[in-house]
Amino acid sequence: MRDDVFPDGLLLSPLRALAWTDAPPIDALDMAQFDDLLTLDPAPEFMLLGTGAGLRQPPRPFVRALEARGIGVEAMDSRAAARAWGVLRAEERWIVAALLPSAARADNPALPGWYADPELRAFDGQYWIYPTYSDHDGPPDLTTRFTPEQEKGRSAQSVRPSYLYQ
Repeated sequence: MRDDVFPDGLLLSPLRALAWTDAPPIDALDMAQFDDLLTLDPAPEFMLLGTGAGLRQPPRPFVRALEARGIGVEAMDSRAAARAWGVLRAEERWIVAALLPSAARADNPALPGWYADPELRAFDGQYWIYPTYSDHDGPPDLTTRFTPEQEKGRSAQSVRPSYLYQ
C-alpha cells in the first residue's frame, strides 16, 4: 500500500487499510478478530481471505458465521487475493480482505544478499557472475530535486570510473 509495509498481515476495506498485527493461524480464525472490518454499511459482499504462501481452508465455524451475516468467504493464497482485490475494487465491488503474509523472500536467488541484476558470462569454459556494484557509501538521498553537481553528472556523456572496475 503506497510505501507502507505490512509484514504481519493486512486488513482491507474500501475505506481503509489496517495492519493485522495479531493475525492468528488460519485454523484459529474467529469473527471477533474482524469486528472493525465487518461493520461497514452496507455490509461487504464477501471477504477475500489470503492464507499466506499457499491455500489453506478456514475453519467451517468461521465461514458459517460470516455466511450467517450474509458475507461470503473466498480463500486463496495471499498473492492471488491481492490480485483479486485490485480487479474487484476496480469494478467497485464492496468487499473486504484479510491477507496473511507469505513467506516469500525478495533477495537474489543466485547470490546471497540484495543484488538487483547479476550478469552471468562464460569465458573459456568458466562462468563469471557480476553483481550490481555501487560506489555510494553514504545514506540514500531521498530528495526529489537534483543538486547542481548531480545535474552536471546526469548531463555528462561518460562512464563513471567505478564502473570500469567491475
